[in-house]
Amino acid sequence: MSEDEKGKIFLSIQLFLAYIYAYFYNHIALMVHGQKLTTLVPLALKGDKKAFCRAIQIDRNILTGHPYFRDTYARLQTGEDPNFLNSVTAYIDRPAIKCRIDYPALYMLFAVLDGFKWLDDIKAREILDVYNGMGLNVDQGYIEDENSIVKKRIEYRKKQKNGF
Repeated sequence: MSEDEKGKIFLSIQLFLAYIYAYFYNHIALMVHGQKLTTLVPLALKGDKKAFCRAIQIDRNILTGHPYFRDTYARLQTGEDPNFLNSVTAYIDRPAIKCRIDYPALYMLFAVLDGFKWLDDIKAREILDVYNGMGLNVDQGYIEDENSIVKKRIEYRKKQKNGF
């Protein structure tokens, strides 16, 4: 294989991994805050302080990797806005998910469905079929029926509003 072909393959792998990384963090943000990271960052760029804090809670790399976040954080450390700095510091220290999730694969499935705006429209039976059909129940426990899915979906929405 030529060096050019190796370079193309390596670039493809890097792009694929970047996509997976972004996809994962988007859905964690959606699960935790009800908004994707790709929504939080533009809101933060427009001056939304809450979106700024929520974005860095999900991915702290934004503070060093994105010029706006890096510059804003540097300005805050000079004493420009102590209250906002306190909020930022609190969100840096706060884990994205604070509680134990009994069915993490189910919640990630909820987040993916929510990302497509299907979570509220899809029937519990269909979610159960996907969950069991993908073998997600093997390591995390069997979900018996549609009522369990309905209860878990309600619990997911409550945690989304009140924080995970």
